[in-house]
Amino acid sequence: MSLSSLVKQARAELERFADRKATWIAVAPGRVNLIGEHVDYNDGCVLPLAIDRHVVIAASPRDDVKCRWHSVHQDQSFELAMGQPIESGEPAWSNYVRGVVAGFADITDKTDVHWPRPAFDAVIVSDVPAGGGLSSSAALEVAVATL
Repeated sequence: MSLSSLVKQARAELERFADRKATWIAVAPGRVNLIGEHVDYNDGCVLPLAIDRHVVIAASPRDDVKCRWHSVHQDQSFELAMGQPIESGEPAWSNYVRGVVAGFADITDKTDVHWPRPAFDAVIVSDVPAGGGLSSSAALEVAVATL
């Protein structure tokens, strides 16, 4: 699927999920490692390359403190309340999102840097195969961080 088709799909799915148009779009590519699989976190040499598969997040602000997330591929949703402790939870894929949000919350607590998205609805669309060795979870985390 082309990136523009994924963006269109994410926008349409957000309108279905939240009954609002997207204000923000975040995109991150999947990747493949030509060399160095599993050595990058051991300070080894790696050669990763971005591929033409993407995670796309369409989001729109809310007037409260909730962040509602929906994965089209998983057909699952979850909520986070901003300003509250963020803990792991269900569904399992949500922990990638929760980890990034918790990291931004930690930065905000310790510095005067603020994540500019206090509350929003977000829909995730992806054509990066989960579990296919193409870093779908990393692409999700990067898209969340750039939202």
